Amino acid sequence: MRSHALKHGVARAPHRSLLRALGVTDAEMERPFIGVANSFSEVVPGHVHLRTIVDAVKAGVRAGGGVPFEFGVMGICDGIAMNHRGMLYSLPSRELIADTVESMTLAHAFDALVLVPCCDKIVPGMLMAAMRLDVPAVMVGGGPMLAGRVDDQALDLSSVFEAVGQHQAGSIDDAGLRAVECGACPTCGSCSGMFTANSMNCLAEVVGMALPGNGTIPAVYSERIRLAKESGARVMDVLARDLRPDRILVLELQDDCSNLHLKLHILIPNADNLTVRVGVGLPPCRAVGNGSGNARSIYGHPADPTDLNKPVQKFFRGFGSEESCRHDSNLRVYGFSHQHP
Repeated sequence: MRSHALKHGVARAPHRSLLRALGVTDAEMERPFIGVANSFSEVVPGHVHLRTIVDAVKAGVRAGGGVPFEFGVMGICDGIAMNHRGMLYSLPSRELIADTVESMTLAHAFDALVLVPCCDKIVPGMLMAAMRLDVPAVMVGGGPMLAGRVDDQALDLSSVFEAVGQHQAGSIDDAGLRAVECGACPTCGSCSGMFTANSMNCLAEVVGMALPGNGTIPAVYSERIRLAKESGARVMDVLARDLRPDRILVLELQDDCSNLHLKLHILIPNADNLTVRVGVGLPPCRAVGNGSGNARSIYGHPADPTDLNKPVQKFFRGFGSEESCRHDSNLRVYGFSHQHP
């Protein structure tokens, strides 16, 4: 185990002493140390609930025989940072996120990682770190917020931007704008549409770095807590098999990348957004597969290329008989399924 560098030998007595100060027991000294990257923040709607998600992750790690160590990672809300000087800091923050996860993992010799992002640059930043480090890792996001509603109209954050234009054009009054403003984002979670956060969380699921449902189970569903527990337990299995990102995201061939990109375009509205996030953030053309059709994933079995459609299909099933899932000409998604593939 990598963590033996901290725990074993006479020369590591000072290290063990500091670990004991954290409450680590003799029995825990012999178990794998699992880093849990928590991007909780009280200023990001998609991250405000991540303490609950991380608590479930740590419970899963302990149930699987590991010792979880939570550490903090920054995150910027692109929506709140938009249209003022703050947006200049969003994309660069991705590098800070990757650097933070990399620094914490190497400095503390974690044996494996559970990455807990939710929004925009945090997801690709953590994936970048996982690939740089090439240690066993599982990602579990915070999940999307539920769609908002005013009367019979389903809303998301884009609806508020549209309402601003309608107000400026004189087609709605102050009360109409306020109703949309107050109704569009009713829960915590990533904005309820195929924007960067949800598309990247679907991608993490597609390429095998997250369990099924990562991209679509709503933030406020108890199923999200169960997914977090399962992810914490799964990282122990991934560690036991030494299944590292380099064995999941393997091939650097243009034809395979084009094939994956085409499937993403067909199956995921906003695939161009994915290309921007992945194309400039990860090593060139790292695609699923090894040329033999025997790609691997954290699921514990070879990835099936037909699985690419499963995360997205769930977006279009809806989550109740009275709340059907709809999308308009802009491919805005208004409902999220809670059913696994």
